[in-house]
Amino acid sequence: MEFDFVTFYRDLLMRVTDAPEEFIEASALFLISTAVGRNFQFMSLPDAPIFKQSLDPLKAGGRLLNLWFILIGRSRITRKSTVIGRAAELLEMLDEELLLPTDFTPQALIKVMSEKVRNNETRCAWIHDEISGFFEQLRKSDFMVASDAILSKIYDGSSYIRSTIGRGREAIVNPYLTVLVASTEYLPTLFDETRLRQGFLNRFIYVIGKRKRRLPLRSSLTPEEEELAREIYKWLLAVYNRNEVVFMNFDAEAKKIYDEFEEKVERDIEEKDLGIYEGYYGNLPNFVIKLSCIYRLSRMSAEDIAGWSRPILAVEVEDIRRAIAYVWRVWDWFN
Repeated sequence: MEFDFVTFYRDLLMRVTDAPEEFIEASALFLISTAVGRNFQFMSLPDAPIFKQSLDPLKAGGRLLNLWFILIGRSRITRKSTVIGRAAELLEMLDEELLLPTDFTPQALIKVMSEKVRNNETRCAWIHDEISGFFEQLRKSDFMVASDAILSKIYDGSSYIRSTIGRGREAIVNPYLTVLVASTEYLPTLFDETRLRQGFLNRFIYVIGKRKRRLPLRSSLTPEEEELAREIYKWLLAVYNRNEVVFMNFDAEAKKIYDEFEEKVERDIEEKDLGIYEGYYGNLPNFVIKLSCIYRLSRMSAEDIAGWSRPILAVEVEDIRRAIAYVWRVWDWFN
């Protein structure tokens, strides 16, 4: 069987926990998204530095592969904390400096991220197994309102610079933030129309999970599972340790499929009254691009990723089809 990180990770965790498969797959995609940082980018002219590119064609790129997930399910029986805990465990093994505090004020967020700049990049992951308190504060406190604006700017990869009298100049340079947070089915009652229309809530992939089976408690891994766990960590480490940028793009057939998907989304926006759903629906092509690239990387071995030396990595038909199928599930979850 050829290596596929998402499949291998899902298979391992499905053996040791009865968490919903949807949560496990989302955490696998989150881990890849976190590990790649800015070292893998999708070639997208609207996102690329046009003037730098005119002087140096290798300055192409632009679309980052960062993903934000919110897992939503019932307490205890959907094992949200178990899934999030295993993702946090792996990231701590890669680099414990990646993790942000679980809770923060806007000022603390800027301060913490400004201290994580490394090699002209600020790579961070926000992991939290109960996020409802954050959204309650957004609704109730003017003090917290700036958090969603800051996070929205960081999502797009734009540097954030702020000067205050007390702390002077603080800069989040070339941010790359991924998110894996969770809550119960109560969470959507805290969302408001303004943040949907302004776009903050449209950046998340909401994963609805329901437990379909129950596993008895176990105390140890089998030798086969131990080997699989080592392979998973070895693969993530190879991705994380790359220090040269690889640009990704669709091959001809994948590009045709993507264009058809994007055209359908734009036609629906023009012809249908989607109301407050319009912004999220319009973000589906962005999810497809990011997920297509991540699924392509998932199929590569650790050795292939570590040794890749060509300037372009092609996303293929099976990757785009896999991404589109996942995104239609995302749309169903959002509804």
